[in-house]
Amino acid sequence: MDFQSSIGGPSMGANMSPSVLTQACENCRRRKVKCNRQDPCSNCLTSNLECRPAKRVIEHRPRVVLSSNYQKSIDEINSRLISIEQMVKNISLNEPEPTHMVDYRKPITESKSAAETPTFRSTGYSASSSDGMASGSVSTPAPPAFEGDSSFATQAVMAGELIAKQGQKSNEILDALSSLKDLMNTSSVDGLSNGFDDLYFDQDERPKSLPQMELLPAQFVISILRKLREYPSVHYLAYAMRDQMALEKICQAVYFPTEPVSLGQLTTMHGLLLFLLEEYIALNDPILSGWDASKFLGLCEKNLHIGCQSYEILAVPHVENVKALTLGVVCAQLSSKPLLAWTLCSAAARHVFTLGYHRERSLKSDPPDVADEKRHLFWSLYGVDKNLSLTLGRASNFQDYDIDTEYFSVSKSEGIAPWDHASIAFISLGRLQGMVYDQLYSATALKKSQAERHALISNLDEQLRPWLERWREVQSHLSVDVVSPFLATSTRAFEI
Repeated sequence: MDFQSSIGGPSMGANMSPSVLTQACENCRRRKVKCNRQDPCSNCLTSNLECRPAKRVIEHRPRVVLSSNYQKSIDEINSRLISIEQMVKNISLNEPEPTHMVDYRKPITESKSAAETPTFRSTGYSASSSDGMASGSVSTPAPPAFEGDSSFATQAVMAGELIAKQGQKSNEILDALSSLKDLMNTSSVDGLSNGFDDLYFDQDERPKSLPQMELLPAQFVISILRKLREYPSVHYLAYAMRDQMALEKICQAVYFPTEPVSLGQLTTMHGLLLFLLEEYIALNDPILSGWDASKFLGLCEKNLHIGCQSYEILAVPHVENVKALTLGVVCAQLSSKPLLAWTLCSAAARHVFTLGYHRERSLKSDPPDVADEKRHLFWSLYGVDKNLSLTLGRASNFQDYDIDTEYFSVSKSEGIAPWDHASIAFISLGRLQGMVYDQLYSATALKKSQAERHALISNLDEQLRPWLERWREVQSHLSVDVVSPFLATSTRAFEI
């Protein structure tokens, strides 16, 4: 037996040369030495080892198939979208003007049937009567968000409706509509979206509890509610709160909870109690005897501040948050803090536009009294915003060209109707104030010549004089029909 046979390696004749390996042998790889890739290699020969080729490790990687038809498919989808766009354009040209586009300056005077206000829920709220503290989850429910006619979701829905109306059933059209449906947010329906998760970077980072708020004694609040039921407050009318029983409903929900209460409701309750206590203190009402009214007043003011300065109220669009911010705006104005009032008013403006209160069609599904409450909130904020815009020299958050919601209805009650007329008069004044800023003080207006500005001033003056006459007439009805002990304290809300 020769040397090669003795180590188990293949024998080589005189005319044979060693084969070449494609990679290092198994022994060299384990020992991490350089292999000359002969079979057998020099290292194995020297060490008297069996030279074996290394096992090849095959990595299983996902195969990416690049089809040559990708570009062709994209071109086909583009052509389908273009054809749908053209079809929508042609149909839209023949469509009559939408019936929901109405003159928003026209008040509603017809009667409204009573309907129940919907309940607003949150989760995990608890109010303890033993310690007088409110705490719990701040999870405010998310109503649908308004999306305008130019939004992708609205255009996609419109395309589907128009094609269905035309009876188009071709595969190309159906495939293109299917692609649109996949692209659009599946929670968007009829221009309304529930995408309020975007208001937080991470849902896990949302506050898990309400801020601590010390509540007023329940017995004191009950006595206040009894008096309010007997003698309605004019303050409510001045502060855009038409439902005299709104405070009673919120107090029942907070002090005797049968379901969760939101931070917006808590803040609104303390805001309403704040202005009601201010009224009773100014009148030296006997209902306050035996109670520390000054302490309760400070407590309500503190809780209103806590709520209005919370991210939940400032960021989440909800009708209760809008009410809370409206009361916060009034409080800031009465405290001579115009910048704070502007900040809170701007947040409330974002909410009402997100909720679609500026468009009449977004209110069509609401019961008449609920829709009227939303209109009242919207137009009250409109008037305040226009006034602050001119006062601070900033562009308004409310642009007239994007508003078509109607005025709220004028109450049939002889005691409330004059205040409704006063509110509508101040909305008209707000519109004129907006025109003054846009035409005389905006960046574009300041570039106009003196002659143009004088002409605009004359035009605005001609519009302001008739308004002043109408206001004097409304004021006369207020002073005659609604004079009460509350008038001296409530009219300052209109004078701000």
